[in-house]
Amino acid sequence: MPIVSSTFTQDAHTQKDGGRYVVERHTDDAGQVYQVGPWLAPVGFDVQARVNSRASEINAQLAEAEAAQLLGQD
Repeated sequence: MPIVSSTFTQDAHTQKDGGRYVVERHTDDAGQVYQVGPWLAPVGFDVQARVNSRASEINAQLAEAEAAQLLGQD
């Protein structure tokens, strides 16, 4: 069940250090949503790159879980 969609929202309020809180939502092909956050993104941080990287991480975890289930190791 691969991730087919990833989105994020940033809090409208900037923190004292200029960072903003981020919430990620990753949706797989079955419609299940995996939420990550909130986490604090510092000023200048490439949030989209982190979201893309996290989607890859979730895909790997889902593939491992599916393989374990198929092998009866769940």
